[in-house]
Amino acid sequence: MQAGAGAGDRRRDGHTFLAAQGKSVGTSLQEAGMHGDARDILTAAAKAGCEVVLPVDAMTAGALKVDAATRTVAIRPGAG
Repeated sequence: MQAGAGAGDRRRDGHTFLAAQGKSVGTSLQEAGMHGDARDILTAAAKAGCEVVLPVDAMTAGALKVDAATRTVAIRPGAG
């Protein structure tokens, strides 16, 4: 989770925060070794009255290929 990260890095970082909260991210890229840090950041932000903005929806596909059918699904608050 570093400053100046590209779009792919930002998606991975978002997935890391979601997974750290116990939400399923399927096979999406995330950093399991950073879950503790992500939880610490969320706790510190809450104590400071700051909001950490995380994705509210995700695009899913049945296969990793250009013409795969996709759908957008909500990431439910508190959903694991």
